[in-house]
Amino acid sequence: MSNWNREDGKGPIPPRWLHCPRKSTKLIHNKFLAFKTPLSSDFDSQVPEECRFSVEMLVASLRSMKLKMGLWIDLTNTNRFYDKNEIERNGMRYLKLPCRGHGETPSIDQTKSFVHVCKNFIAQHPLEIIGVHCTHGFNRTGFLIVSFLVETDEYSLDASLARFTDARPPGIYKGDYIEELYKRYDDPEDTPEPPPRPAWCLEYDDSNVEDQDEGTSVESDVQEPPHKKRKREQFKKNPVFMAGVPGVKAITDIQIASGIQRRIQDICHWNNSGFPGAQPVSMDVENVRLLHEKPYRVSWKADGTRYMMMIQGDGQVYFADRDNSIFQVERLTFPHLKDSNRRLRDTLLDGEMVIDKVNGKEMPRYLAYDVIMFDGKDVSKLSFYPDRYTIIDREIIAARRHAMQQGKILRDKEPFSVRLKEFWDITQTSSLLSEKFAKQLSHEPDGLIFQPSKEPYKGGQCPDILKWKPASLNSVDFRLKIVVESGEGIVRKTIGELYVGGLEVPFQKIKMTKTLRELNNKIIECKFENNQWVFMRERTDKSFPNSFNTAKAVCQSISNPVTKEKLLDYIRKHRFSLDEELMPPPRMRSNRPDLERKSLRVNIEYDHASLVRWSPDGKAFIIHKALANVVEVYKIAKKPDGTPSSATKVLEFPKQHHEDAIDLDIACNGRFIITCSKVNDLVVWDLKGQILSTVDTVLGSTHRARISPCGRFVAASGFTPDVKVWEVTFTKSGEFKQVAKGFDLAGHSSGVYDFAFNSDTSRMATVSKDGTYRFYDTKVEFEKGEDPRLISSGQWEGTTPANIALSPNAEIIVISHGSSISFYSTVNGKLDTTIDDIFNGPIKCLKFDSLGEYVIVAGDRHIKIFRNIPGYRASIETSRKKLAQRQTSATKERLEKTIVDCENKLSFYPDRYTIIDREIIAARRHAMQQGKILRDKEPFSVRLKEFWDITQTSSLLSEKFAKQLSHEPDGLIFQPSKEPYKGGPCPDILKWKPASLNSVDFRLKIVVESGEGIVRKSIGELYVGTLDRPMATIKMTKALRELHNKIIECKFENNQWVFMRERTDKSIPNSYNTAMAVCQSISNPVTKEKLLDFIHKHRFSLDEELMPPPRMR
Repeated sequence: MSNWNREDGKGPIPPRWLHCPRKSTKLIHNKFLAFKTPLSSDFDSQVPEECRFSVEMLVASLRSMKLKMGLWIDLTNTNRFYDKNEIERNGMRYLKLPCRGHGETPSIDQTKSFVHVCKNFIAQHPLEIIGVHCTHGFNRTGFLIVSFLVETDEYSLDASLARFTDARPPGIYKGDYIEELYKRYDDPEDTPEPPPRPAWCLEYDDSNVEDQDEGTSVESDVQEPPHKKRKREQFKKNPVFMAGVPGVKAITDIQIASGIQRRIQDICHWNNSGFPGAQPVSMDVENVRLLHEKPYRVSWKADGTRYMMMIQGDGQVYFADRDNSIFQVERLTFPHLKDSNRRLRDTLLDGEMVIDKVNGKEMPRYLAYDVIMFDGKDVSKLSFYPDRYTIIDREIIAARRHAMQQGKILRDKEPFSVRLKEFWDITQTSSLLSEKFAKQLSHEPDGLIFQPSKEPYKGGQCPDILKWKPASLNSVDFRLKIVVESGEGIVRKTIGELYVGGLEVPFQKIKMTKTLRELNNKIIECKFENNQWVFMRERTDKSFPNSFNTAKAVCQSISNPVTKEKLLDYIRKHRFSLDEELMPPPRMRSNRPDLERKSLRVNIEYDHASLVRWSPDGKAFIIHKALANVVEVYKIAKKPDGTPSSATKVLEFPKQHHEDAIDLDIACNGRFIITCSKVNDLVVWDLKGQILSTVDTVLGSTHRARISPCGRFVAASGFTPDVKVWEVTFTKSGEFKQVAKGFDLAGHSSGVYDFAFNSDTSRMATVSKDGTYRFYDTKVEFEKGEDPRLISSGQWEGTTPANIALSPNAEIIVISHGSSISFYSTVNGKLDTTIDDIFNGPIKCLKFDSLGEYVIVAGDRHIKIFRNIPGYRASIETSRKKLAQRQTSATKERLEKTIVDCENKLSFYPDRYTIIDREIIAARRHAMQQGKILRDKEPFSVRLKEFWDITQTSSLLSEKFAKQLSHEPDGLIFQPSKEPYKGGPCPDILKWKPASLNSVDFRLKIVVESGEGIVRKSIGELYVGTLDRPMATIKMTKALRELHNKIIECKFENNQWVFMRERTDKSIPNSYNTAMAVCQSISNPVTKEKLLDFIHKHRFSLDEELMPPPRMR
């Protein structure tokens, strides 16, 4: 071992000891102090002064805290760390209780001994404390202290673990120790995940062992490594991070750096030394065929610097560069999407750092393009697209964006931004090669990267990941060695030899220049131009040249290049066809035939829309572009049949906001548009993009801004506990006049997340951070100083930022909290219904349709539509209250009809199906997300069997659907929508099978047929139901001879019954009526063609039913 102390024979310091915290932050149970093993002065040569921890230091610390330690318990498996006599000289009793530690938890006998000793000591010395240590003072120490608390003080295991963790964070971090505790003291199925290991615990361990105390017994001091060591890393003395990026420092402590390197390599399943990231290969005329063989995504190749980002459980963030040098990032936070109170742990990203130039300023950005581990889970085996790509987008980036909106992350305080590097379908390759895209990027593009969609992440050179560069940018990274060329007949001169990895002779030569003379033995990037290698730049981010194979591949692509024209032509003609992929089953539940569903795809070049609003006449729509932070107007062109044919950008508003717009709206009369950012700058625009007025909302920070449905008012809410409402007025001739103060909605004690209007602006509802919602009458004469009147208020579930919607008739309030929504009745002021876990992430938008029949919910890149069932109940209650009062006969008749109509609509709702979906399955899904159900511990999964509208029958009979199922389909089931459940044969429930699969379940009885003139032979008689004579016979086979008196399934083929399989799941054959019905369908079958034709022409008209909305997932 390299750090063995040869002079005193004490051996090396324990692995990971240097930066391990010395002791617990406070006493555990007011009795125990947990600490790492002290080291005697014999180890001082190996320990920097700031990291030392001796018996003398601990004793001094106890004196300063005025604590008397009466018992010192040593759990290590060696005597070499310090002299026990020093303990006894300080008046403490020393007890050696050796526990092996490596791969073993303390035994039951060792635990009993510990508990017995401590219990007796506390009884005899109630005012003294007990010190306990192993090598690091976490796992063995924690295990025994927690066991003591559970066995003697009647603490639950959860509470005992929490007490230890609170005093010695992060607590017991080895999973096998926690599992053993739960086996002894609790239910093993409730075992929680171990906490992530802190950075000090990942320091390089030259012996590749964990907590062995450098010995297997008290007598022996050192044990040889149990397995072959990984090749030692080569450390760069003074690593330098990319210039222009603040808040990043190099880790020069070799032990810490080695631990992080090892952790990253282990996550990538990388068994070599060096940088474990995936490396693309140059595209050439041979490997371009991969674009035909498998699906690919494409992105631009940035001229940036490659880094892998490691997010530790203790909130620390590290970078590893191509030299495998380690850097630490300051002030960068990665919260968890579903639990904003905790941070991501054990997450490894792959990406590149770029410097974007925006409005003359340089802005560093880390573009994350792959994820190998997410929150402690290995995701490297998942497909790149959509799985790993989606994790970056919807989990990591979305969580940061959500935290910024809540004010938990202050973007301007972070050293750089973190973004998803977008990948597109390869049909977009031509757009990525356009000048427009290059201008939009804000940094230099350097070619293209083609990433296979369905492949797992692999470290090292990956022949499936292709990089393409135009010939002018194809380059090789060489090591330059300057030598003097001389010899007989040769003029003495200085030349540059270019070396590549794995080759001892120079790969090529380069003409010397003044610049090159300063770069001897450096890594330089060169391109091939005019039949010679030309210097491009020094690669300060690399310490090693390209390998020989990489250089050879680049030379191949230079000599026989895939030009831009060849690439685009190949993609157009030969790219992988998506029809060869397995497509998901149809998930539409729509009452409209396929041909009636119309949509128009609009591409926002090099950007995406964060907000979209339709113009009142439906002839145009406006968007807010997220990256450019501007508003654009698109005009819709329609076909003669009224369907949209194209959308053309007709106007771009000037950039006005310095921060991203949080809301965009257009008045119902089409007179004006508003935009607003969180910094209180609400802008009123005309439809030509001219500013009419700018309003300071004076809200501290604005959360929402909207126009009232009547088009008269503009309102905003934010950090302050009120909603501010302004009136936008125009002259009689239609000219803009002013924006004047209208009224405020007051009463909350904290900031208002959101607010909503009813259809005529006579009512408003608000939802606040204070945990309440409020419902107001806003039909007031505010010009005369009249304030809105509070009608009702109530508590709402949750404390996270929420959205609110008010039904057009103002009878129902819907509030979103997290990924759930709750319906509140304003008629009785009570909670009606809550629908949990609609999406994987938080709900972003909540709206009622214009009639109030549906609630539209958006989030997690999906839209779901729910029928407003609570609205029917509220309408019934309102109508009955009015009926109790004196009414005219016409009014009474109208109210009675409303009650009947609403009751009928409630009865049409698909009750039993919805109970399974939203109550049973949703409850299990929610429990799994909370970790209360461990799916891999259950014997099987439970899912909803989906039913679709019968217009989807043809899709269910397709080959694509059959392939997607993962099990064999056996026909179709037609279930009546509105019938109650009935036991036994149900003539309303129909099953359909193709003729080749129609079958009957018979009881087989084998008999011997004999008689005068008949050859004696065995035959099979087939019985059904209660019929006491055979319905048919079957030709005997070897397989049937073993199935006498068994239930067998048979089909009718070539005018005879043919055996299919034994029905081990049944003990009774089909009834006579069932068998006759099957025979009828065989003799006069409803073929696939007849079935689809009948459904197409004669199905029950869905216009006669009130159908539930589509439930797309």
